[in-house]
Amino acid sequence: MKENLVKVLWVENDPEVIEAYPDEAYEYGLELIPFTNWDEAEIELKKGLNEYSAIILDAKCCLHSDSADNAAIFLINVTNSITHLCNGKNFIPWFVLSGQAEDNIKDLIPESRKSWDGDWPKSFYDKNVDREMLYHRILNYAREHKTASMKVHEMYREVFSAIDTLKLHDDVDNYLSDILIEMHFSELDEKNLNDNYNKVRLCIEYIYRRMIEFGMLPPQEKINLKWSNCILSGKECLKGKIKVAEGLIPIFPKILQDNVIHMIHTAGSALHTEDEEDENTKHLREYLESVGNSSYLIKSYALQICDIILWLNKFIQNNPDKELNSNNWEVWDKSIFH
Repeated sequence: MKENLVKVLWVENDPEVIEAYPDEAYEYGLELIPFTNWDEAEIELKKGLNEYSAIILDAKCCLHSDSADNAAIFLINVTNSITHLCNGKNFIPWFVLSGQAEDNIKDLIPESRKSWDGDWPKSFYDKNVDREMLYHRILNYAREHKTASMKVHEMYREVFSAIDTLKLHDDVDNYLSDILIEMHFSELDEKNLNDNYNKVRLCIEYIYRRMIEFGMLPPQEKINLKWSNCILSGKECLKGKIKVAEGLIPIFPKILQDNVIHMIHTAGSALHTEDEEDENTKHLREYLESVGNSSYLIKSYALQICDIILWLNKFIQNNPDKELNSNNWEVWDKSIFH
């Protein structure tokens, strides 16, 4: 069995073609993942944007599961949709593989395809004579042009593997990828990364929500990040002077305790407007001004989140029993988490 197959999203609705082409593409090192309509393919693409190296489109195919196959409707809508989904850092090249005559479809295929496939003399690949050439060209393209997102997922393979194993929210993958991409591929910078501290906070919240499902934290409708961190640190949660909950033993290592609470304070303060600026917000603003608005702090937070994810993955491997995990904390006033 071949390893490291190049994954290709394929939209094709001919059952005979769907059965025949994957085996021959496999010999070229490609794994064709077929969908019979764009609606289903688009859902998969949104979920696995970092997994695919190319997209193959049949010209005369179905836009929706209940629509007729129509080249004009399909190609125009799908190529526009791909452009919106796969731009910049997540660019994925698409190719048209069709059995129709070129005169029938060449005007329906945007010339933008020339930016990655301009040395191919035709606007599409003929199913009858060009299949092997398309496989060969996709393989070469995938070897030479990996998206920044795919590169980051390879560089931090163990982290993103842990995200999958833990079944963390998809946004953890997306938000962490966004920051890591900016760290390693600054030439692709399209925004001020310091506007994204909310992503740091949300990553921590999603991680804590998963901890609730593992029994590491008490159930909470709205996550109280500070109290959750206290419980994981083996500390008391105080409402005024009254103890309302407590972590009976520290679960977080000391370094994680300190790092996470610092991120919670900083990322939370970044969400405030100038009109509601608190002490933490003021400190962050002054700090960023003092370092020329550099993005090194938020990038360091991304690396710290990587460590939290790796720690959690190992903790759950060693402590899979939800009921036993829930013995590490006690809540006296359950209303505080509702």
